[in-house]
Amino acid sequence: MSMRTRYAVSALCLCTLSAVAGAQQNVLVGGIVASAASEQSLPYSTVSIVGGLQRFTGADGSFTFSLPPGRYSFRVRQLGFAPLDTTIAVSAGANLRALVFKLQPVAFRLDAVRTYASSCRSGFGGDLGVLVAELSKNAEREKLLRTEYPFAYELERKNSYQGIGGTTLQSTDTVMYLSKIVEGYSPGKLVRPVDSAAPKGAREMRIPTLTDLADPVFIASHCFRVPGVETVGDARAYRIDFEPSKDIDATDVEGSAFIDSTSFLIRKAIFRLTKPKKLNPPVLGLEVTTLYREIFNGLALFEQIHSEQALNLNVRFKASQVQDQKLTAIKFYGRTPEDIVIAEAPKRAPPMTDSTARIAGVVVDSTGRKLAHATIVTADNSASTVSSDSGQFVIKGLKAGPREFIVRAVGYAPANFTTQLRAGRTRQVRVILSPTSVQLSTITVLDSINAPLLAQTGFFERKQKAWGTFITPEQVRRRNPSYVSDMLRDVSGVEVTSRTPGRTTILSTRAMSMSGRCVMNVFVDGNRVYMSGGMTIEDAISGTEMAAMEVYPSASEVPQEYIVNGSDCGAIVIWTKGFLSEETPPDSTKHD
Repeated sequence: MSMRTRYAVSALCLCTLSAVAGAQQNVLVGGIVASAASEQSLPYSTVSIVGGLQRFTGADGSFTFSLPPGRYSFRVRQLGFAPLDTTIAVSAGANLRALVFKLQPVAFRLDAVRTYASSCRSGFGGDLGVLVAELSKNAEREKLLRTEYPFAYELERKNSYQGIGGTTLQSTDTVMYLSKIVEGYSPGKLVRPVDSAAPKGAREMRIPTLTDLADPVFIASHCFRVPGVETVGDARAYRIDFEPSKDIDATDVEGSAFIDSTSFLIRKAIFRLTKPKKLNPPVLGLEVTTLYREIFNGLALFEQIHSEQALNLNVRFKASQVQDQKLTAIKFYGRTPEDIVIAEAPKRAPPMTDSTARIAGVVVDSTGRKLAHATIVTADNSASTVSSDSGQFVIKGLKAGPREFIVRAVGYAPANFTTQLRAGRTRQVRVILSPTSVQLSTITVLDSINAPLLAQTGFFERKQKAWGTFITPEQVRRRNPSYVSDMLRDVSGVEVTSRTPGRTTILSTRAMSMSGRCVMNVFVDGNRVYMSGGMTIEDAISGTEMAAMEVYPSASEVPQEYIVNGSDCGAIVIWTKGFLSEETPPDSTKHD
């Protein structure tokens, strides 16, 4: 037993000594990267060991590695200079601290730019090859920054709807991302499972970015050409166009990259979907434009990202969903490239006294059950919100003083209440709604449909604009539908899926959700009906109650009053016979 113990201790000591000896064998390898023409050092060049370490040179062009003996293949790159590949033998005791890697400037002149023939898979030559190489170096530099100098960045996002009436801001938020590199480009495979372990689960679309332009797979799958020089901001830039090779029959990307004609720094990139209708579900088009800024000498990072997704193909009445993202902050973790230029933090405003009030609470029914999707609105319609799944709600930024509120929910009588709000305080309330004594299904039609009342809803005015599909009272009378969905089965842009008879889901075939087609928003007599918890359109209204209908399968067709923020799924607007009926007073009824 004692012999085994002594043997184990000896082995441990031997391993420790070997590790120390191995650490002592490392050799310091360093030097500078300089221009062969001017002899000046080249700051922030990239020096990498094939299959191993990589980093930027410092502000003085210097670099240092600690390597064990062996042979190493070095790759040295800098924008505007020809690449250098060399092999260095590292032996114990060698003095390799004063290496000089000299790079030759690329032979390329502004007045030499012409339109070049496309080059696909067969390699690049001449000026086209030089520019594609510079583009790839920009991509490699961003990839190096993201992997070896990890950072988090903050983006301000604005989502808008853009149509013939102008641009409508829908939402604004701020998000933070880490600088990790996501899965690389794969030809014709832009839509992939969110979780690779669940290939049949949720899917997402990944549009290639600048880092993909350094991917040999991307380069080999696309054709490149140089149309000429354009102005980007205050700089002249070479424009490099790319498109997928003809053997890629699936949805892919085409676009343009713009690199500075003096510094060869990336200034702008455009990615555009090709064959978008082959996606599942199909889309009409998507274009992403990115503007870059130089964050330190010779390295650019995106500053603004503008994406625009087409909602229709009508040239006269174009409509699109727009998202604008702006870089607002960068935070590096660990080492940071020197001389980093980060925008100054906004000056803090002096603290202000909060002069507004808030109201918060819960909406329940007479049994105490919490009601989701109830609408809480001020009597003057200046502010509103919707209760959460747990019935909770809050409205901020209200004027102090007495305020009247109205609370509504489908199937319940509305409630009105007035409360006193105090500046800087939150008023807590509990709202109890009573079920309506008469449900929609028991509405009695006392007289014929009143056309003037239907006109007052704007039905005929919207119908004249030829947006959407309109089902008139006469069409409803002729069809006499048992279910609302019976009137929707032949409407273009709409898909009716049946669970069981009288239990249907109404989907827009023009929606753009990556998880599948969108369930259309439903409005009854001008009020939105929230289709949640397995609720179907038949739960909201029966076919015998329907008097007229408006159907807008895509967001571009939806009138302003029926647009739902954050939803591109279109709308179904139903007008009931009870709402449009002109009641006859009981005492005027004649009895024989």
